[in-house]
Parts: sequence; C-alpha cells; structure tokens
Amino acid sequence: MPTVLLIDDHAMFREGLRNADIAQRLSTTERTVKAHISAIFAGLEVNSRTQAVIVARRAGLLGRRPR
Repeated sequence: MPTVLLIDDHAMFREGLRNADIAQRLSTTERTVKAHISAIFAGLEVNSRTQAVIVARRAGLLGRRPR
C-alpha cells in the first residue's frame, strides 16, 4: 500500500493530481488509489488532501518539495 512518503516521492499527492492520473502513473486502478488515499486520511485523521499534506508536513513525514 502506498504511504504518504511514497506519494510524496512521486510528488503526485502534493501536485494535486486526480486519482485517475495517480492510478495511471502507478499502473494500478483508480479504486486502489481511492482506497489508499482513504487509508492515509484515516491515519492522519483528516478529511482532505490539503489537510493531509499539512498534517504530514508538520509531522515530518514529507520531504522537501522538488525544484
């Protein structure tokens, strides 16, 4: 299961890509991406991608933004 770190490594979550685009890049289904994102939200106790990035960054779970 991709973690916040994996999604950050690919810069997809932070880039705001749609689930379909993330699925295509990871060669998986959109349903799988939705399940992973739901698990991330539950783990971070958030309800949106923006909240997830903020909480993960504050917790030191995300690396620096690529340049």
